Amino acid sequence: VTKSFKSVPWLPLNEKWSLYDKLLFNVDSLCVLSAGRSQPCLFHKIQKTLENVLGRQVPIDQLERLNTIWPEAYEYRGATVIMQGKRIDSVAINVPGLGDSENSAKLLNDRREEVKGRVQRHLIDAHENFLLRTTKTDLKGEIPKQWHPDFNQTKVNDISRTPLLQDD
Repeated sequence: VTKSFKSVPWLPLNEKWSLYDKLLFNVDSLCVLSAGRSQPCLFHKIQKTLENVLGRQVPIDQLERLNTIWPEAYEYRGATVIMQGKRIDSVAINVPGLGDSENSAKLLNDRREEVKGRVQRHLIDAHENFLLRTTKTDLKGEIPKQWHPDFNQTKVNDISRTPLLQDD
């Protein structure tokens, strides 16, 4: 189990980076809906809804990036769906610990804060490297009070992709 990361409200994320908590929140919500219908939560079945809600395309690589920053966020297994008469390889998504409906709202909120914190950690590391390069300031792992005015979140490299299905 990886270390937990709590988000800090004084370090806002721009649109590029706030996508991850919105994606997690919406995937979680759609998985809750699927579970309520006793159906698996299949990526290719929820993809169009995600795109409509988020107002952008959501390819599978967005989930792979989420898998990099938080490998334990979901449990994945291979699945096949039939869409428009064709068989398509997809991924079934399970939210660990979602079984208890009384605690599901708290769980989903905690998960959203966790992913925000993990994305912030990615940016804090990039910010620290930026400060070392440009001002020779070493924060020594401390959380900054604010982003440096010349730090551009948009220029930070995207999170690498980790396949959802691991070969055993």
